[in-house]
Amino acid sequence: MSASTIVSYTWVHWIARFFLVSSRTVNSLVWALLFVSIFGSDVISGVIAIAFRSIGFIGKLLGEALDELNMGSVEALKTTGAPKITILMKAYWPEVMPAFFSILLFRWDINVRESAVLGLVSAGGIGVVLSDLDDTLTWEGKMHQEIYISLGSLKKNGKKIVVVTGACAGWCDCIIRTWPIDCIIGENGAFWLFLDEKGNLIKEYQLLDIAFDINQEVKIDKDIVIKASNWLKEKGLNVSVSSIHINAWFGDYNKVTTSLSWFKKYDIKKEKCSFIGDSCNDEPMFEAFEETAGVANITKVLDSLTHKPKYITHNNGGFGFVEFANSLI
Repeated sequence: MSASTIVSYTWVHWIARFFLVSSRTVNSLVWALLFVSIFGSDVISGVIAIAFRSIGFIGKLLGEALDELNMGSVEALKTTGAPKITILMKAYWPEVMPAFFSILLFRWDINVRESAVLGLVSAGGIGVVLSDLDDTLTWEGKMHQEIYISLGSLKKNGKKIVVVTGACAGWCDCIIRTWPIDCIIGENGAFWLFLDEKGNLIKEYQLLDIAFDINQEVKIDKDIVIKASNWLKEKGLNVSVSSIHINAWFGDYNKVTTSLSWFKKYDIKKEKCSFIGDSCNDEPMFEAFEETAGVANITKVLDSLTHKPKYITHNNGGFGFVEFANSLI
């Protein structure tokens, strides 16, 4: 409608050109921020943001190509009384077809590059990284410098980080106050902690979880771990075994249900989340989430898992987490 060879009304040209100029002069990142506020951090926000700018760009160049059209074939068909659809397909289209595909390919190249940039405003892709703690974020009992830096890099690139662990409340309280993370879900889902915008600690507890050390301060034989787990189950407790603890608790909560409760309360979409873990008690998370990974040391228990991670890193523990984090940045 912006081409005078298609529509003869001047006022229509000006309205069409106004919308095309408005569309292409606003940067894709600005469009993305607008649509994220409307549709949330979803792929659709990124797609619409790119589409809005593309419409203005393609519309302008295609309109100019139509304005430069040789009208001889158009006038010839009009004099024969040909219908409008025939004139469009037999006169206009053959003339502008090379320009159209040239513009389309050029814009496609731009859109591919812009799609990566839109991740800065979470307009598509993974927005929340959930991670187990011991032997996933740490290795051999230590939080190494490279791992801590990778957490900061994820935050800098707009990712929310949620640590999901069997660790006790006191340890989780220390972590949420000192690590660059957004939330920590502790004692296998018994509670969550996070800091609000003013730095105030927000807590929500469910029930008590008991953790038995099997590979942290003491080393317990695998057969004893199995017998202890079975005994606790016989007594009516829920039981999960990690690389360092047997966790036992009463109640119908676990890592998954508490994670989903936190998502619901703070309007986070499950489809925007990924999870990385290392042990048997992470299996419910591997089942619940679409995008999952395991650090290399999970291979020790992989055969015992019904629901396995979709990707396994090359490196163990926290160094595997660094590898996974780099793939998301």
